[in-house]
Order: sequence, then C-alpha cells, then structure tokens
Amino acid sequence: LYGCCFNELGRYFNSESMFLDAIGKFLQGLAINKKSPHLWHGLAYSHFALGELKGDVSLIEKACNFCAK
Repeated sequence: LYGCCFNELGRYFNSESMFLDAIGKFLQGLAINKKSPHLWHGLAYSHFALGELKGDVSLIEKACNFCAK
C-alpha cells in the first residue's frame, strides 16, 4: 500500500522522486514475496508512469516485462 501511495503522489505532483520511492517500496515487498501479482503490477505501473513522465522508452519496456510476471 505504501508503494501505491507513492504512485498516486507521483501522479498528482508529476514527481520523479515519488515514483522512484514507489519502485523502492515494491522492490522491498518483492524481496519478501516474489509471487505477489499486486507487487509486480505496482512495479510495472511505477515504471510506466516514470517512463511516461521522463519520455524514456526503456522504462516503459521494463514495465511491460514486469506486467508479464
């Protein structure tokens, strides 16, 4: 949930640092449970939103890979 909050704050403020914080929280969750679809989805969403904000296609490609998991 903490990662989701950072994602929403990142969307609201168009803040790169908030999306990076969200990515960190989702990675912490995945270190505990690598099979959680919610964590993979959150990680994908964070990368997609960050890629959209920065205009970085490689982040969007990473988001697609995370969605596949």
